[in-house]
Amino acid sequence: MFASNLNAGWNSDVCDCTDDISICVKGTLCPFYLAGKNKADADGRRMTFLDMLVCPCEYWTRQQIRSKYTMGFEPCVDAFTSTVLCPCVMCQNARELQARKRVHSSEYKPSTLDME
Repeated sequence: MFASNLNAGWNSDVCDCTDDISICVKGTLCPFYLAGKNKADADGRRMTFLDMLVCPCEYWTRQQIRSKYTMGFEPCVDAFTSTVLCPCVMCQNARELQARKRVHSSEYKPSTLDME
């Protein structure tokens, strides 16, 4: 039961780090960059240098992603995975934000009515 809750609502599994090699490399070599980018993307804003200096906790970024995309509330699961599997969670958060951004950008196609 617990293992099935690890990925409820997510587009990829926690341990699918190699699904996107560029995210995996960023998470491995520059974890502060990826954590800051995740937080900025979850906030819906551009990343700043300060985001890397004040490295956000992946638990809170994960909670924000869950809330933003109505993925259910799993604080115990998120606390466990964010603590024990932090690099994997960071990469999963990045993959999720990237996938959601792709879906939302493809849903909106400006028409000629939008331009009037």
